[in-house]
Amino acid sequence: MTNAIKTEAILTQEGKFEFLYLKNTPVYFAKILELSKKYQSEDLEYQMTVFVDTETREKLELPVDEDGVAINKQLFEVGKDRNKKKKIKFPLESQLKDGEKVSYDAVEGLHGLSLSLNELTKKGNKSILKVVDKEGKDWDKSKQIGNGSIVTVKCFGYRNQDGQLVVSLNLVMVVEHVPYEGNSGGMVEDSILGVSYDMSSSYTNNEDDKVTPESIMDAANENSDEEFDNIPF
Repeated sequence: MTNAIKTEAILTQEGKFEFLYLKNTPVYFAKILELSKKYQSEDLEYQMTVFVDTETREKLELPVDEDGVAINKQLFEVGKDRNKKKKIKFPLESQLKDGEKVSYDAVEGLHGLSLSLNELTKKGNKSILKVVDKEGKDWDKSKQIGNGSIVTVKCFGYRNQDGQLVVSLNLVMVVEHVPYEGNSGGMVEDSILGVSYDMSSSYTNNEDDKVTPESIMDAANENSDEEFDNIPF
């Protein structure tokens, strides 16, 4: 798969705000239709891991005066780069340790980074992550997004005191959908309860909530290279 993947990073300026687009990225553990706990915290957020090619990684890491993004994120090459605990962040199947089940052979040669959006802004308002199909229509929330799906991501960004771009998820466009192999959404036939129920309804957002760059900036976490565990649903 990786031989055919060509990703792209595009940085745009809208007034005092910046938006970062990551195009054509494979995604793993896309918890974007429901909120999940942050790593070692009871707070909730939307979260996902996307993978970019080497050229895109270089642009993300380069300073702005060298036509880069200077993103405030740490990227890890599949099968090579290690996290703070000296473990390979995205291991290949041949590198799995006892008890580990998730490998990243399908995205070998790419570089992963974690993206997220806090549940609430600093003012206590709800953050909303927009998810659409490639036609721009609202995504069917009964269709969970499985590993290996291809997405284009739009992130809101602002510069911290070091001039790095702090980003938060703003919109996800699903370009190629890989069904999630599990039962986390849609109609569920429960043989124990003897009923059928629609899990996707629990993902419905309050349509009265509005998303603005200001509200997303409120929700952004300065500790943006904080890692969350890639634990299967």
